[in-house]
Amino acid sequence: MIEISTKNPRQSFFDELATSWNDNLTAENEIFIKTIIEKANTIESIGKKVLDLGCGRGVLFPFLKDWEVVAFDISEEMLRQARLRACQNVVKYVQGDAHNLPFPSNYFAKVFMLSVFPHFDNPQKVLQEIYRVLKHEGIGILIHLMDAHKVNEIHRSIGGAVKNDTLPEPYELLKLINNKGFDIIYENFDGCVAVIFKKPLVVKNIIGLSNSSTIVKQKEKVHNIY
Repeated sequence: MIEISTKNPRQSFFDELATSWNDNLTAENEIFIKTIIEKANTIESIGKKVLDLGCGRGVLFPFLKDWEVVAFDISEEMLRQARLRACQNVVKYVQGDAHNLPFPSNYFAKVFMLSVFPHFDNPQKVLQEIYRVLKHEGIGILIHLMDAHKVNEIHRSIGGAVKNDTLPEPYELLKLINNKGFDIIYENFDGCVAVIFKKPLVVKNIIGLSNSSTIVKQKEKVHNIY
């Protein structure tokens, strides 16, 4: 297990809550997650490696049975709980900082983020790292099971290390993702939050990225998946 040198306050926060964390999904939650995963198709040639970024106790593992999952989290105790699921599709458990992912460039076909985005100190840097480790034509998937207002209110009420952890409003979230060179191919802000974004085959001329050509992809907007 890869160790991180400086303990982030959120690491301690999630370490302390790992054994009692309630990650039970409602039937509606499960339908939502399955539907988003079905929409996040990738071409076969880029492989089956998936990064579950901020995996927590492994709630996504059962949804990714056909993939080679790398479970990544800042919290050692969350990873310990995730291991207890003993899911055969999880090939590695890695503790680390999402701002500096310890993986080669162009490595994963997909990167999942379930209920983790507000906990990044610098979401732009994390998105840049996701761009780096995704293969071209690879897919990023961001999911929250409630809207930004509810997410942010819960964090404020909890206080402590997550008091100021906020999920941006839809326009700002999409702008953050697009500005890092991704093509947004699906968005849903109807009660929950889901954004699917792709690393294009041709690199956009974006600050922090190297190449200088652009492509235009068709964006699908769906506001009610039920």
